[in-house]
Amino acid sequence: MLILLLIAAFIFFVAIAPIKTTITFAALMLLILCVVKISTRIVTGNNVSLVEAFKAVGLSLLFACIAVFALTSFSSATGIHSFTDAAAIVVIGLLFSSYIAGFSVALGTTFGSSTAIAAIATAASGVLIAVAKV
Repeated sequence: MLILLLIAAFIFFVAIAPIKTTITFAALMLLILCVVKISTRIVTGNNVSLVEAFKAVGLSLLFACIAVFALTSFSSATGIHSFTDAAAIVVIGLLFSSYIAGFSVALGTTFGSSTAIAAIATAASGVLIAVAKV
């Protein structure tokens, strides 16, 4: 079911995004899936397929979206509209925790292994996105 949801989201994205953005996104997604696949093999010794890596990345992003929606709901209810200083660290920690949870659930890894995979994938995706903007 998760695969169908992610495919439907990608089709929606293709329908509304410019072609250059779509191609860049698809290339970045493929590279990130390869990073997750390779880092999972290095960290845990398990060889996962690209489909399993796709599920892990998709579930991590779903958990991150839930976390962002929860933060948005919290900020609108309390009147806090900027997350700076210590609150920014909490937001980053919450997003990173959602990535760890997604990798742990989808790949069946331990907390430590999921943390290492999430750290590698997050760093690699940040670098890839920065390079793609250039």
